[in-house]
Amino acid sequence: PEQSALFDYLLSIPKEDEKKQALQIASELGLIKPSKFGDKTHYDTFRSRIIFPIWDQFGQVIGYTSRATKDDQKPKYMNSIDSFMFNKSNLLYGLHLAKPFIREKDQVLIVEGNMDQIALFNFGFKNTVAIMGVALGESSLSRLLSLTKNIYLALDNDQAGWKASSRVNAQIMEHGVIPKFVDLKENKDPDDFLQQEGSVAMQKQIDDAPYFIDKYIESIIPQEIPEVAERKLELLSLAFDALSPLKNSLSATERIIALAKRLGLQSDSSTLLKNYENYLTSTETPTIVREISNNNEEDLAPINNEEIVPHKAEVKREISSLEAKLLQNLVQNPMLLTYSEVSELLDFVENPDVKGYILTIKDLIYEVEDSEYQSVLSKLMDGQNFSAELSAIISAALYKRHSFDLDLKDKKIALKTIEDIKNKLYEEKLNIKKLKLKAKQKAAKSSEEHNQILMELHALEKERQQFKVNAKNKVKK
Repeated sequence: PEQSALFDYLLSIPKEDEKKQALQIASELGLIKPSKFGDKTHYDTFRSRIIFPIWDQFGQVIGYTSRATKDDQKPKYMNSIDSFMFNKSNLLYGLHLAKPFIREKDQVLIVEGNMDQIALFNFGFKNTVAIMGVALGESSLSRLLSLTKNIYLALDNDQAGWKASSRVNAQIMEHGVIPKFVDLKENKDPDDFLQQEGSVAMQKQIDDAPYFIDKYIESIIPQEIPEVAERKLELLSLAFDALSPLKNSLSATERIIALAKRLGLQSDSSTLLKNYENYLTSTETPTIVREISNNNEEDLAPINNEEIVPHKAEVKREISSLEAKLLQNLVQNPMLLTYSEVSELLDFVENPDVKGYILTIKDLIYEVEDSEYQSVLSKLMDGQNFSAELSAIISAALYKRHSFDLDLKDKKIALKTIEDIKNKLYEEKLNIKKLKLKAKQKAAKSSEEHNQILMELHALEKERQQFKVNAKNKVKK
């Protein structure tokens, strides 16, 4: 209801000590929030919203997700906050209902969001679970793998969904299991597919589902195979990264050999596999897996003129000027965080502290009111182990922040702002990559290695020129 029915109910508890405890716990769980008019009164967090209960694997309600009922309500969807009861990364929506059907069919469908899980369940696909964010927690994955090794990914059919699928796929492959990919054709999500195509068509897509890794490799290969050798090697390197969660298993090596033949590379199988082995030993964690968690993030120390130094835990990479600018933009214009396109900016952030902070405030923006935004972000800096450099940037930005009612509610303005930031970050990333290759070139120990780096620099320069052309074309449009 629109009025704060839960808070009023808790206030009606006759015993003072029980009332105090109930109010305290409700506040810790994020069910009620202090009013703007003073700490002595509160309001219901989920007022005027349609509520979906979230269950744990045993069917106990441990949190809620909700949808706005009015056009001016922000955000449109809101979840329970993380608490001693609720942690969305360790949850699979609908698992308690799906478990017997997963065992029975020996397969599971993973979707993105509770509405898709409900839709599939209602259409008879009862072996379906939903992730609550863009990642799959390790504890959730362990539960699934104890039920079945046949995993089908049917996340949203957009860029964000593809990236989420890529991360989840890599995470599952780390356990030696290769998920399959459910093609939703032109439909935006499984719910939309079912409404447009029906359950028979969905079952056909599941029956014909290819392995996601094959679909991923297919996506990085252009329609016309390039003739330039360095471009072919660049594509092979992308495949190395995508397959690296499988280590040197036959599933990985057979795909590498097949791809090399398709690209028209003349190297024999033993040379290819030797290069792949070298890649595995030089890269502790594949790029695609590093995106899953900031705790797994690998980086390089600042480059000097002599060598490239592997990143150590105690080494902190300085925050670049553009990363600082990105932080300032997002802190000062919090409405940007409500657009899914902001996630694309994380691909261009090198500093793990910066990425971790952005992910944290991206979740927080859906839980806080405009009036409490500044105090919440200030407390966040106090309670986390962020660098002094990052703290200084955030503190300065908070003094100049705009309210939630900024023009950035206009999607066109917001997307233009995000696109401008993304272009600048992309250019910065190319510059950093060039510096690393130059340093590596100076340390080359053979002419073969030197020539290989020259080819990589040439490919990088072509990428830079193409980027400039694309950016100019977008401005003209």
